Amino acid sequence: MKLLTTLLVIFTLLAGHVVDSQNCAGTPCLCQRRSDSMVTVIDCSNLGLTEIPDFQEIFSGILELLDFSGNELVTFDTSKLGFNFIGVSGIDLIDLSNNRLTSIVTGFAIPNVSPSYDKLNISGNNFDAFPSKAIPLEFARVDLVIDISNNQLTSLDSHFIADNTNLGIPTLTFIARNNLIETVHIMAFANAGINELLLDLRDNKLTNISQEFYFPISTNREFNLSGNPWNCDCNFRWILQSDYKEISQRAPPLCDNPAPLRNKELFDLRPDDFVCFPVPTTEAKDLVITKGDNTVSCPATADPESTLGITWQLDLSCYDNKKPLSIIANSKVATLKDVTFFPESNITCTASNHAGSINIPLTVVNSEDVGHFPEGGNESDAGVSGGFVFLIILVILSILLCLLTGAYYFYLKQNLEC
Repeated sequence: MKLLTTLLVIFTLLAGHVVDSQNCAGTPCLCQRRSDSMVTVIDCSNLGLTEIPDFQEIFSGILELLDFSGNELVTFDTSKLGFNFIGVSGIDLIDLSNNRLTSIVTGFAIPNVSPSYDKLNISGNNFDAFPSKAIPLEFARVDLVIDISNNQLTSLDSHFIADNTNLGIPTLTFIARNNLIETVHIMAFANAGINELLLDLRDNKLTNISQEFYFPISTNREFNLSGNPWNCDCNFRWILQSDYKEISQRAPPLCDNPAPLRNKELFDLRPDDFVCFPVPTTEAKDLVITKGDNTVSCPATADPESTLGITWQLDLSCYDNKKPLSIIANSKVATLKDVTFFPESNITCTASNHAGSINIPLTVVNSEDVGHFPEGGNESDAGVSGGFVFLIILVILSILLCLLTGAYYFYLKQNLEC
C-alpha cells in the first residue's frame, strides 16, 4: 500500500512538470521545451544556429524564456516566431545574447506576425547602432527591460527608442554598458511615452552630457554614469546643480580630465573646480609704446575668471635694462615703467589654470615720441654720436669756406695786376 501511494505521488508531480525532448520545439530536434502547467521555457542556446529553426508546434500560455543565446545568428527575423506564437500571452525574456547579430528585422508585437516581450537581452553582439525594430510597436506593460551591453554602439541618437508618440512605456530599464558611446542626443528618450527611466551607461566613452538632455520626470529614476572618461570642465559644471547626484550613487562617476582632477569623484567637486581652458579674448594687436609709464593687458579669459593666472615674459636685451619691466604679480596687467626708448620687440603673457595654459605674444611698436635706437645703445651714446657728426660737418663747412675765400682772393689779385 505504501509503495502504491509513493508511486501515485511521483506520478502526480511528473504530471505537473514535463521535460519534452522527443516532441521538440525545432526542426530537426534541436531546441528543448521545458514546461509545467502554466509556464514554458524554449531553450535553443549554444546550438551553433545561423537562423531561427522552423517550430513544429503552436505555443500558448506564458512563455518564461525564449533562449537563442550563444549561437551564430547575424540577423534575427521576428516573423519566424509568428504563427507558432499566436496563443502566447506574453514572453518574459527573449535572450539573444552572445551571437553575431547586426540587425533585427520585421519587429516585435505585430499581430499574427511576432510576439511581444518584457525583457530583451541582445548583449554581446555586433550592433553598431540600436536596432529600432527591437522595440515593440505597441507596448503598454508595466516594465520593459533592454540590455544591449557589450556591443559597438557609438551614440544614442535622437528618438532612437521610438519616433512614435503613441508608444507607452511606463518603466524602461535601458542597459548599454561597455559600448563605445561618445554622445547621447538631448532627445534620445523623447516621444516614447516613458514615465520612469533607469539608464545604465557605465563603461563607455562619454565625456559630457548636455544640460538640455531630456530625462523623463520620475521620483524613482536611476542613472549610472561611472567608468566614462568625464571631462570635468566648465561645460559640465551644471551637473552639480541638477539632481543627477541623487540618482547616480550606485557607482559614483570619476573625472578623467583635466589631469589635476583625474580619478576624483565628480560630485565631490566644487563649482570652481570645473574650469575651462584659457582662450584669447581678441586677436592680438600691436602695442604702441610711448614715453613714460605704459600698461599692457593680457587678452585672455577663462571660465571661471577667478582661476586664471597670468605670467609675463620680456626679452630684456631689447629694453633699457636700467628701467626694467615692472609686473603686478599674477595680474592681467603689466606696467612698463618710465620708458625712454623701446625697440620693436615681443612681450608674451601666459594665461593658465589647472585645465592648461596658453601663450599670447604681443608685438610692441614704438610711437613717434619714443626714440628708436640701435639695439644695445642708450641716450648718452646717441648724444655723443650726434655731436661727433655735427663736428665733422662743421669742419667740412669751414674747409669749404676757406677754399672759397682763397679762390676769391686769388681771383681779385689777378684782376688788379691786369
